[in-house]
Parts: sequence; structure tokens; C-alpha cells
Amino acid sequence: MLEELLLLRQQTDDLAVDVVSRLQAVALKNKKSNTGQCFGRFDMYGFLKEHHGEDSVLQELWEEVNAVPEWVGWAQIERGQEFLYIAT
Repeated sequence: MLEELLLLRQQTDDLAVDVVSRLQAVALKNKKSNTGQCFGRFDMYGFLKEHHGEDSVLQELWEEVNAVPEWVGWAQIERGQEFLYIAT
């Protein structure tokens, strides 16, 4: 079990790694040009949301994150929501 966990910790999502480096470059560019807000913590989601249309790699991740998988059962979700609503 521990060996499996260690192997998983060494795996990466290549698209996500590429997106992080591109977002950091955008943030650095904005910080140098003083056109963006880069105060305190770096809001990667905010930068992705704002800049995904400017880069094909950012766009690819944005589409993956916002796509609803085919296997989602909307009727099942609705039944679950109704159950929780009645139970509370």
C-alpha cells in the first residue's frame, strides 16, 4: 500500500504542470507591467479564468475543468437533492 502511494506521489498531470508554469509567467508579466493584481497569494484559478482565452494550453485545461462527463446522471443528482432537502 505504501509503495503504491509513493508511486502515485511521483506521477504528474503534464497539462496541469504546463498550465501552472504559463499562469506564473502571466502573473509575473502583469506584476512587472503593473497591470494586474498580484498581492499576497497567487490566485491560479482567477488567472486561469481571466486568461484562458489567450493561450491554447490554458484553454484546454479550462475546457477539461468545466466539461460535464457523459456519465453524470442528472436524474440521480436531482433525486439526491430532493432527499437531502426533505431530510433537513
